[in-house]
Amino acid sequence: MAGVIEAALRGRRRDLHSVEEDLTLRDNGVSRRYRIVERIYESFSGSPTRGDVFSPDDQFVESSHSTKMRSLSPATDASAESTVPPEQIVHALFLLSRVGADMNGETSVETRADGTLSVSGTVDSAGRRDEIQRALAPLRADPHVIIHFAIADELQQASRGRHHARIAQLVEPVDGAIPLDLKVRRMLSEQGTPASELDDAVRHLSQKILQSSDTLQQHAWALDRIAECLTPEELATLSLEVRREWVEIVSLHSSALLGNIESIRSDLGALAPAGSVKHVATDRVENVRDLPRITSQILTLSRLCQRDLASGFTLSSDSARREAVNTAEFWQAFELLESLAREAEATSHVLQSSPQFSSSTSQQ
Repeated sequence: MAGVIEAALRGRRRDLHSVEEDLTLRDNGVSRRYRIVERIYESFSGSPTRGDVFSPDDQFVESSHSTKMRSLSPATDASAESTVPPEQIVHALFLLSRVGADMNGETSVETRADGTLSVSGTVDSAGRRDEIQRALAPLRADPHVIIHFAIADELQQASRGRHHARIAQLVEPVDGAIPLDLKVRRMLSEQGTPASELDDAVRHLSQKILQSSDTLQQHAWALDRIAECLTPEELATLSLEVRREWVEIVSLHSSALLGNIESIRSDLGALAPAGSVKHVATDRVENVRDLPRITSQILTLSRLCQRDLASGFTLSSDSARREAVNTAEFWQAFELLESLAREAEATSHVLQSSPQFSSSTSQQ
């Protein structure tokens, strides 16, 4: 018998995102096992992508059947003429941010060519769906807003019902040591961790670092999205109340970024080579026109840092990057990330208290 003998797919329970695949193959009487593990997952901003990138070519569809979507980025799909007010977009993102639903792809906010605003997503439970819908209650009476959320477990059960077979199962990762195991053990021992507790301490620290780096990247993505979602001209048209909501989202994510950065530094600062951590000066953000430049750098650096941390603290590491956390280059990039996050946070505070917010968006 040749081909696939056994296959298992491991996914995150909260969003059904696949993270590991285990295959057993047989060929010419020899069985081989292949284990594929996701090392890093990057969420890219929609700003460089045309809203109709997945639409069929015109020659393959009737023009009356074509559907156009406008991304939240002003640089996307200028041909789609949406009449959704910028205030409604910001208000929807603000309401989602109050329950942490504007990160990690849990929800999607899109303006449609017919002038409606679509707020949708797939969540992990009915409780989470209800929480988000309660947050969006101020929008529900608006006939121009379409709100729809699916529950991951229900989608999974429906899929099983159609196929009459279980196509995925949860499996535990194999035992092993992370690439930075020895260095982390030495660091923890020097900090006073008893030898009998080192295994648990290394495991706990690894999980904490990976969680912090993942959360950091999610906040960086959300910060970049809100900075890019409207043009400076559109921001200038916002009412004072909605401008404050926009600034509050920027402040929320930049502050959360700093919190995760400080947590990682506190846990791993002892691994930094001597003299590698230096203050990095960054250009000041004078007005909102400069903010997307800063948030784009933050997003790029957060992805690089997440990649290097994952390489050092997961079993399926990139051998070329597994010692990156011990290099001056990593800590210099980390320092730059922190400086940019502080600049974004300071900018949000200045904008929040400045009566010139409106005029600053239309200058230069």
